[in-house]
Amino acid sequence: MNETVRNNGGNRPFSDEVANYGIAYQKIEELCNGMDSKKILPGSSDLLTAVQAESFIKRLDILWPHLDKRVNFLRVIVATASTNQADLMTLTHKFVSDVLKSKLINTLVDESICPMPYDSNMHTALNIQLADYLVKLLLLGFALNPSNMDILLPKVENVISSLSKIKDFLLANTVQQIERLEIALKDRHETRAAQRLQKVQPKKRQYKDFEGSTGEPPMNFRELSVVPVPEDVGYDYRPYLRPARKKGRYDSDEHYLDVQFRLLREDLIRPLREGIAAYQKGGTKETDLYVYKDVEIGASTMHQQTGELISYASLKGNKRIRFDKRLKYGSLVCLSSDDFQSVFLFATVLDRDEKALVKNQIGLKFEEMSKIDTKWKYRMVESPAFFEAYKHVMMALQALKPDEPVPFSNYLVSVNTDTRLPAYIEGKTMDFKDIIKEENKQYFGTTQFRVDQIQNVLNPEVCGMDQSQFDALVYALTTSLAIIQGPPGTGKTYMGLQLAKLLFENWDAWNPEGDKRPMLVVCYTNHALDQFLEGISKFLEDGIIRVGGRCKNPALEQYMLSKKRQWDNPTLRTQFFHLRRGIGQLQTNMEEKSAFLKELETRFTSPELLLPVITNSETPINV
Repeated sequence: MNETVRNNGGNRPFSDEVANYGIAYQKIEELCNGMDSKKILPGSSDLLTAVQAESFIKRLDILWPHLDKRVNFLRVIVATASTNQADLMTLTHKFVSDVLKSKLINTLVDESICPMPYDSNMHTALNIQLADYLVKLLLLGFALNPSNMDILLPKVENVISSLSKIKDFLLANTVQQIERLEIALKDRHETRAAQRLQKVQPKKRQYKDFEGSTGEPPMNFRELSVVPVPEDVGYDYRPYLRPARKKGRYDSDEHYLDVQFRLLREDLIRPLREGIAAYQKGGTKETDLYVYKDVEIGASTMHQQTGELISYASLKGNKRIRFDKRLKYGSLVCLSSDDFQSVFLFATVLDRDEKALVKNQIGLKFEEMSKIDTKWKYRMVESPAFFEAYKHVMMALQALKPDEPVPFSNYLVSVNTDTRLPAYIEGKTMDFKDIIKEENKQYFGTTQFRVDQIQNVLNPEVCGMDQSQFDALVYALTTSLAIIQGPPGTGKTYMGLQLAKLLFENWDAWNPEGDKRPMLVVCYTNHALDQFLEGISKFLEDGIIRVGGRCKNPALEQYMLSKKRQWDNPTLRTQFFHLRRGIGQLQTNMEEKSAFLKELETRFTSPELLLPVITNSETPINV
């Protein structure tokens, strides 16, 4: 249903394409065609740049009367607001704010949504698609700009009420989104009530700057568990913490690592500790944590994908977990059999498969499997902080050896602001033939220049750049650590590709013989990574490996790590399959033993049944 809705009027010019009325529909159709062909991706800077036009904002208040145009207009809005790129979030929030403050939602709800239950002629594919996009837009509004949603709460209630009456005609995804919308609406009402209550209560005293703990650390931070332990969530627990240095250098690399690790760990654990403390004080009404009650834990088994021991938790009466964003893969949960008084068990979500969710089951990997009692019923809370994001960073900090310097220690630890020159600056030249425009090469006798002299030899026009881009190029080449920033559309990705092209063309300058090292490209989102790698693949045919999942670009699948693992060596392939078969046999054996243990937990047994598993033959047994 995501194809562009075509104009029923053929190629005739639209009578409403007048500047005073807003953006021309032809522009909207071009954006939709771009998304259909995958040339423009949802949440991309291309979309965000297009909607910044004054004519687009004006069209929010003056909609076309044609339903197909409204649907495509709404599709562009939802796709633009669906970004997860950090550098685009400020402009995205501004755009969503403009949308919520306009007449768009009021018009669509009054003219298209509210009449749908009472007019069967409106149960068309176009109206159903419009309803789907509108519900998505409202969810994005709650996620990105909840305060501006307050004036629209009555309209949100109208949408939920109207569409709930015609669920049989809606898309399955729309029905799920409506349930999420109900939750978002309820949460917003609760937040507003709490804010009103806070206004009438006396203000709490202002706290001074955090001074931190004194003395030497009680233990090496590398010995601390990345996953919380029961002591971490105790009501009176006071962790050893030292503040990050706002001014001045750190005492040593170890001092820097210890401070960063402990602050990061506390940032993960504190919301959970405070949430549990609030629950102990006043139950579910006092805590921000969502409490799952009467959770039952099944016998452990081996997870087929990872080979780890996994236990499935049955969540009673919590249908909505299938639709909201709770209990994502990698989330940290805490369970207790005594209502969070003294028993605390920690686990991470390992399996969130749709088949398990239909049964209200979540696969958990417990840190202390031996402490699970399948006969008990537990209460469970989820950490507000996403554990998976913290886990790998903390493990990486612990992996740094005490006798090895911290990367960029000169800047991060010693706080030096004078950046050092890269190693390839020292008397070396680089070939700039890929940077200089073809028509300008004739003016130079050579394209090889010393890097520390390029600012005097080259200029923006020769390289086909503007002044800020040329300055960024020189800065990146002549410093060992460069930070280049700028709003969307200023050429950050372009400059990154130019730098990569230049460095690969001069590989030997920074990769001397005997010390070959690859170039590491890290991006905030999968989309940004794919966009950058696609650019690199145009001048580098081989030697690219993409690490990570969720690659949506078919052109990059050949570079996926999973593809590169398909060995050509038949011996390795044979060994691999033998090991896989052995793992499968072990898994089957564990599952049989697990089923046997489960039976022992649920019924009385006879000595005859136990006899085969008793290995101490010297012990007399009377049967």
